[in-house]
Amino acid sequence: METLDQYIHWYGTKRRKLTLGGLSPLQYREQLGLLA
Repeated sequence: METLDQYIHWYGTKRRKLTLGGLSPLQYREQLGLLA
């Protein structure tokens, strides 16, 4: 179960997406100012 949790965390925060300009979802949100 821990492996699945790690994957979900990676998928939602760290994976790079071409549609986001090569940024991870977390980096993209930070760039937009959506995160404090």
